[in-house]
Amino acid sequence: MKGKIEVVQLLRGFAALLVCFFHMKGILNYDGKQLGHFLFASGSIGVPLFFMISGFIMVVTTKNSTPTLAYVKNFYLKRAIRILPLYYLLTIVLIVGLGQGQFYFVDRLERALSAFFFFPTYTNHIGPSYGMPPLEVGWSLNYEIYFYIILGITIFFGRYRWLVLIGTMLSLVYIVPLITDNSIMPSLSGSYGYAFSYLSLMTNPVVLFFVVGILIGLFYVSKYKVKNLLLAQFVVAAAILTFVLAYFGAYKFQAGYYSNMFICGFLLFALLLRSKVKPYELAKPLVFLGDISYSLYLVHPLVIIFLPRIFLFFKADILLLKPWYFFIASTAVIGLSCLSYFLIEKRLCNRLSSYFVR
Repeated sequence: MKGKIEVVQLLRGFAALLVCFFHMKGILNYDGKQLGHFLFASGSIGVPLFFMISGFIMVVTTKNSTPTLAYVKNFYLKRAIRILPLYYLLTIVLIVGLGQGQFYFVDRLERALSAFFFFPTYTNHIGPSYGMPPLEVGWSLNYEIYFYIILGITIFFGRYRWLVLIGTMLSLVYIVPLITDNSIMPSLSGSYGYAFSYLSLMTNPVVLFFVVGILIGLFYVSKYKVKNLLLAQFVVAAAILTFVLAYFGAYKFQAGYYSNMFICGFLLFALLLRSKVKPYELAKPLVFLGDISYSLYLVHPLVIIFLPRIFLFFKADILLLKPWYFFIASTAVIGLSCLSYFLIEKRLCNRLSSYFVR
């Protein structure tokens, strides 16, 4: 994303860390203390926050889009180059590293194909994943790819693309289930039991987070902004307080995904409202955390799986002692994410872009 909005980068990094620490929270539960649960039991909210940010970013980056085949082709190529190389590489590393090549590439080839083509495996009917790919966090990429596919198609509608896209997504979430099931899913973990797995994905309300991000993006690119910096800062403070209270369960908002939509949406909206008045000037490491957020999101499961095995192999199990191992693992995650970012996301993807994107 050219001309990066620093506060959005910060929020991306924050969301990635929340998910990472959510998966590592057990390391901080020790000596009868549930510190990890207290700090990161709600860390999974980082995923819908990611979706919301994706919706916002697509509004900003496609602001000057043209409804032409050439533009849409380049749009798809850019998204594919951004997502596929690292995800494919780490998925293969995970499968081979766990000695599961026979299972995924011979016995259950359909599961590997579902991962590489971003279809739910449908090994269960529990949403929003509907079955996990080998690299389990990859379930969320199924939704990202779905969003990009729909967006690319709606670009052909020109100035009406957002209206068509939002209308399509809302229809799939609300109208289709009412017709087929006479109900609307009250929880993201629900399922309508469709025989076609992709329809379960398209009708899961988690896609509403993209819609909220789009609406915030449309606000951001509009001419509207408040002129009072103090007022904008007050809104930011209120949004942060609301998020923190909800995150730690200190205040019970409405249960379900609408609550998360509100607290995430309010936070993103408030930060961008303030940014329109006066852009944030953040420390470079905080912005860089957003730069490596995709690598961080995909790399951390491999660290969680393989780092303990490496320590045990070298008889360095003393390094696994809680809670110190949390800091060792976190350092490894960030270090490997930096390496992944520079080698794969920057070097390899830039070369692919220069070759394929015109």
